[in-house]
Amino acid sequence: MQDHYRLIEVEPTDPLEALEYRAVICAHLSGEVGSEVPEREQYLSAQIDKHRCEDPLVAEVRAMRQARSNDPAAVSRLDTILANLY
Repeated sequence: MQDHYRLIEVEPTDPLEALEYRAVICAHLSGEVGSEVPEREQYLSAQIDKHRCEDPLVAEVRAMRQARSNDPAAVSRLDTILANLY
């Protein structure tokens, strides 16, 4: 999933793909937090807010998983997102 979405600059319009994209971006951003450079930390914080990382992302993934519970392929993809968020 990471290799596919890291090269994309614009969030996909498909709701499931958009969640996958945000999960990859959020994982990347969270890996950079702690640089001890105030300007960088401010930028990272703004990007994390922009992509609605952490609790909002988890809540959206869970809501979509419930809404698409009858679609095994979607559930599998959403479970992958959830597994990679923790």
